Amino acid sequence: MQNEKCENQSLELLRDVVKALGSALNLLAGQPQGDMLNRYRIHSVKHIFRAADGFISLRALGHTYCSKLLVRPAIETMFRLEAVRRNPDKLYEIAAKDHAEDQKLLREAATISGRPYDEQESKRRWDEIDAQFQKEFPDYQFSYHELGIAGAAGVAQMMPYYNSHYRTYSQYTHGHFRATSDLLDETTDPEDTRTVAMSAFVALNTLAAIGNDIPELQPLYKRLTGFDTPPTDPNAAPANA
Repeated sequence: MQNEKCENQSLELLRDVVKALGSALNLLAGQPQGDMLNRYRIHSVKHIFRAADGFISLRALGHTYCSKLLVRPAIETMFRLEAVRRNPDKLYEIAAKDHAEDQKLLREAATISGRPYDEQESKRRWDEIDAQFQKEFPDYQFSYHELGIAGAAGVAQMMPYYNSHYRTYSQYTHGHFRATSDLLDETTDPEDTRTVAMSAFVALNTLAAIGNDIPELQPLYKRLTGFDTPPTDPNAAPANA
């Protein structure tokens, strides 16, 4: 009975965070999204919003296991959002990682199709990205380094969360036996909804940090953590870090 009560409270909190997130995103619709950093933030916030909204829909239908598959994508995007909130220059390293992963995919596709892979075109694409970063961050000397998800969690100062929640929900993503045989459910059931709510709140906090007026931010933060002041300061710790 107590577990059901806690889950209902977590779902109510998640719905409220997602509602605030949706309202904030609607206010941005049709407006210029600004520089590369802001565009990245806004699209990442949308990704978390969609994952959280889908999670709520699946829970309403009673599809608990299916909803667990949406938790890790929300956590991953949360790590990256918090990393660039704390250190905007890290977006370059995130872009480098994404570019490297794209090239792996395209090289394999070229091999399968029997067509040559155009290394010069790949270099041209990256040079364009690099030039855009140099333009938007003129005071920073970039060096090529790929920032993976563990690195992003470290920059976000959320490694304990990476080593607990992220690793656990990765077992659902990768179809590990303990997940597919429901052996993790007792551990994850109390955490699912609250974890998505935390990711959605970090997304909401990101919008507040770049200047959006979100009156619900402080009350939602207090419900999520018990503290009074949300961490819009880039040097402040995120919720439950």
